[in-house]
Amino acid sequence: MSEAAGVPDPDFQALVRKQYAGNPQAMTELGARLLVGRDAPQAPVDGAALIAEAAQQGDPGAWRYVAVIAAAGVGRAQSWPDAFDAIQRAAESDDTHAKRQLGNFPQAFSHVALVNTARILSGEGISSRSA
Repeated sequence: MSEAAGVPDPDFQALVRKQYAGNPQAMTELGARLLVGRDAPQAPVDGAALIAEAAQQGDPGAWRYVAVIAAAGVGRAQSWPDAFDAIQRAAESDDTHAKRQLGNFPQAFSHVALVNTARILSGEGISSRSA
């Protein structure tokens, strides 16, 4: 949205029209903007729902976002298994970025274990979101 004039951004308006026409890539882009409020109103739950719909319609880029959303628990419950499944689906759709991420996915679990160990040693304890 244009802050100065209060007029919606033309690119945002075009994405909304394409989304209503059933364009999964437009759904993904619009959902990503809504997640963080980039040139759009911030609406993480709506953004996550649009991205999930785009993924169901076969957009590999949307599956990558679904993986991040599931891992972070944005607009839904946090779930590592769902994150892994989503990145795997993107990789199976021949998404190069997802294939690279999938190759490093197990390393993320060792990072979580390292962070949890540091929290235990510091007396902070383990957060339920990172366990």
